[in-house]
Amino acid sequence: MAPADSGAGRAVEVVVGVLLLGFLGVFTWYGWLLTLQSLGNTSRMLVLPRPFWYAAVPGSGVVIIGYTIARMVRAFRRPPVP
Repeated sequence: MAPADSGAGRAVEVVVGVLLLGFLGVFTWYGWLLTLQSLGNTSRMLVLPRPFWYAAVPGSGVVIIGYTIARMVRAFRRPPVP
C-alpha cells in the first residue's frame, strides 16, 4: 500500500473522501426530512418531542461532513514525499 503522503495515497484519500461526502449528504438530507416529518409527535413514554431525538441524525451528519472536508484539505496541504 502507498504511504499516505505519496501521490497515490493522496488520490486514495480524495476518492474515499468524495465517496464519503456523497453518502453523508444523503444521510444528512434524509435525516433532516425524518426530523421534519416528526414535528408534532411526542413520545408516549418520555413525553418528549420526537424531533429532539431525530435531530441528532442531521446534526451528526453535518459534523462528520465538516471533519471529512478538513481531512481532505489537510491531505492537499501536506508536502509531497519524493
